[in-house]
Amino acid sequence: MTLSMPRPRRSGLALALAAALAMVLAGTAAAGAATVVKKGSAGGASVVVNAHGRTLYVLTPETARHVLCNGSCLSAWVPLRTGKSTTLKAGSGVKGKLGRLSRGGGSYQVTLRGLPVYTYIGDAGAGSATGDGLRSFGGTWHVIRPGG
Repeated sequence: MTLSMPRPRRSGLALALAAALAMVLAGTAAAGAATVVKKGSAGGASVVVNAHGRTLYVLTPETARHVLCNGSCLSAWVPLRTGKSTTLKAGSGVKGKLGRLSRGGGSYQVTLRGLPVYTYIGDAGAGSATGDGLRSFGGTWHVIRPGG
C-alpha cells in the first residue's frame, strides 16, 4: 500500500505576499535609477521640487552634520530619500551640489548645498508651499530656491 501525501496548497495570503514582494522589488529597481530635484513653481515663485513636483524645504539651522528633524518631526516633514548608490540629478537652473546623508538602517536622505531636504505633509501637492516660514522642531522651515 502506498501512501501519498496531499500537495500543500498555497494560501491566498501567501500568493498575495509573493505578488506584493514582486511589485516592491520591481518598483525599487525602477525608482532606483535616479533621484531628481528640479526647478518648479509654488505660489508663483520659483522653488526646487522633487520628481513629483512637490516643494522641497530645508530647516535652518540644520546641516548634514547637525540634523534636528528626528522622531515626531519626520511625520510632518518627510525626508527626500535616496539609495546609497542612486544617481542624484539636479535639473536645469538648480544650483548647488547634491549629496546624501545616512539616516541609519540603510536609509539615506538627499542634501542640497549641504542641507537635508524634506517635503511637507501639509502641502496639498505640486505647486503648494504652505510650510514656508513655519517655526518648529528647533528652527524655521524655508522653501529651497533654485538659485541658492
